[in-house]
Amino acid sequence: MRSYTWDEYYASFDDWKEDKRAKNVYSLTSLGSAEELGDVINTLENTDASNYLLKKAVEAKREFTSNDLVDFLCCNDENLAVAAVYNSINILTEEDMEFLYGAADNELIKDICAKRNFALPEELIAEEEEEEENDDEDYEEDKEPIKIGFWGALFGAIGAANALDKKRPKKRGRRCDGNCAKCPPHYGYRYGRWYYGKGHAHGCEFGGNKGDGSLW
Repeated sequence: MRSYTWDEYYASFDDWKEDKRAKNVYSLTSLGSAEELGDVINTLENTDASNYLLKKAVEAKREFTSNDLVDFLCCNDENLAVAAVYNSINILTEEDMEFLYGAADNELIKDICAKRNFALPEELIAEEEEEEENDDEDYEEDKEPIKIGFWGALFGAIGAANALDKKRPKKRGRRCDGNCAKCPPHYGYRYGRWYYGKGHAHGCEFGGNKGDGSLW
């Protein structure tokens, strides 16, 4: 089998069909820049070949942009993608963390932000606040109901109605909620493949991401 330097492989990549692109990945004798590697990894439709090249890039400690990292997290082996994120920690910015939110696990986002002394993404903060509110509501529902009589019930209903009127609609996050008409740009068609985010086996073009029995 013929071997290829990275320059030879990359120069011929666009001219080859997918099967030859994938086959020749295993014949590489060198690696290119992170930019070129990201381009090839995210263009390869053969998952095994894409993961093989990502593994080589991770071992070589290549640092990738947040755009490439999002694609890795959505399309490639999770462990390799996470390793690529940590390899790239020194070039990531707070803005990058906002972009990675929704593709990366929340705990990964928190860890990177802590290591770089970044503020957490606004949408992650909002998500956690919402979870805390839901936990508080569940706790209140579990309490023994108190009999408050007619007037207490009346004023309570009025107060609840006023609170609902003042409540602003919450900002839609990047996580898929099955509302395909307003699907965030984070999920979609890129580099010849549909990608859907963590835990998704079917895309929004099929009417909602519920491939593993959940929305995310």
